[in-house]
Amino acid sequence: MPNIDNQVNANAAQQQNDVSSQLTEIAGRGTRFALGAQRLALCEIIRASQDALDYARSGVKITQDCISRIAGAHSVKDIATAVRDCGHRQLDLLQEDYEHLIAHGHEVFEVSSGLVLAALHGEQPQE
Repeated sequence: MPNIDNQVNANAAQQQNDVSSQLTEIAGRGTRFALGAQRLALCEIIRASQDALDYARSGVKITQDCISRIAGAHSVKDIATAVRDCGHRQLDLLQEDYEHLIAHGHEVFEVSSGLVLAALHGEQPQE
């Protein structure tokens, strides 16, 4: 009987080790996922602030150009042309910004889905 008890104890110890290693693996996956999500959020905050500054700079430059063209206009026709041209430039800037936003949305989706897939497979997230 002592031999059977030793086997039972060995099996119980092995199962505890297996459960412990599985819990360690799950905790590691969760930690990698959380760190990856934090890195993604921080990068998004930085990128959003940079994009906002770039957009503000572009808008100020267009406004300055428009004001200087209006100030240099010698007739109503010149003022109308300046306003029309400035409006077109602002619309072009808006279109570029939306295209940039859509492309960035695709990038964020790819990184986020890669992060989730890496966590599910127990791999390191891609940089």
